Amino acid sequence: MHINEAFGELKVLHQEKALGQVYVKVFMRDHSSKETFYRDGYTDIRGKFEYAVTSGDKLKSVSKFSILIQSSEFGSQIKEVNPPKDDTIQAAPVG
Repeated sequence: MHINEAFGELKVLHQEKALGQVYVKVFMRDHSSKETFYRDGYTDIRGKFEYAVTSGDKLKSVSKFSILIQSSEFGSQIKEVNPPKDDTIQAAPVG
């Protein structure tokens, strides 16, 4: 698994092959240390998942992400990562 903190995305690979349909569940810790669910979904055909993208300005309150990556074939991993440091992450369109 490769995480790009600058863009808030991860890529899941096995022996250099992208793994699509891997489940990803993301929790956040806010600046007051409250931990809550942030978002979840599956990696795309390229093995990518944009974990920091969400509607609204929820990203501004994140101090840390905890990410569960779960593959039925290859097992699970949990990673803690920092949120992107700048405003390069765009909010997901609403609707």
